[in-house]
Amino acid sequence: MQMPILSRHARVRCAQRGLRKRDVWYVLKHGTRIYRNGAVHYFLRRRDIPPADRKRYERLNGTGVVVSLDHSRIITVYRNRAKMPKAA
Repeated sequence: MQMPILSRHARVRCAQRGLRKRDVWYVLKHGTRIYRNGAVHYFLRRRDIPPADRKRYERLNGTGVVVSLDHSRIITVYRNRAKMPKAA
């Protein structure tokens, strides 16, 4: 999969949340995918992080990335350690 383009809104949210492009890429690669509300939501749970990566990427636990259906653009990123969004 090719890295989608970050929208201006997503770039602002990444800066606010201290996320780098490689962090977003990690969530896209390892996160749980949910199709919802005309977009694709990737959500990284602790169980999605391989044991060998836990020390380095534990801080991304609860990170969500919303991508357009055609995977061309990242719409936004968010943090929610409380729970994963439910499938529709």
